[in-house]
Amino acid sequence: MKTTLLTCLTAACLLGTSCNTERGKMEADESEATMASETGAASQLGPDVIYVTKPLIGGEVYKTASFQATSLVYFDTTQLIQVLDTLDAIFVKARVQKDTTMYTGFVSKAILPE
Repeated sequence: MKTTLLTCLTAACLLGTSCNTERGKMEADESEATMASETGAASQLGPDVIYVTKPLIGGEVYKTASFQATSLVYFDTTQLIQVLDTLDAIFVKARVQKDTTMYTGFVSKAILPE
């Protein structure tokens, strides 16, 4: 009885693993970084973009590199931030797209992943 059960379990395992031959095959994505527009077409990033990231928490894009500056737009964790300049100690110069408008201003480094 034990040998029959062991044989059935071995056959079931072999059958299960043989059906998953496509599981380990993955193709490398060689595409360039793009940001999708509302039409679904991918647009190229500008040459001034250093990198693109998503914020850790929601925040604001300020007009100048100061927390007391005028807020241009609020963003959340689902939006992409295009980082343009990282020379300031507290802020990065960034571009954020909200609806169909692009906003360029300053975002706190503290809310961006390293």
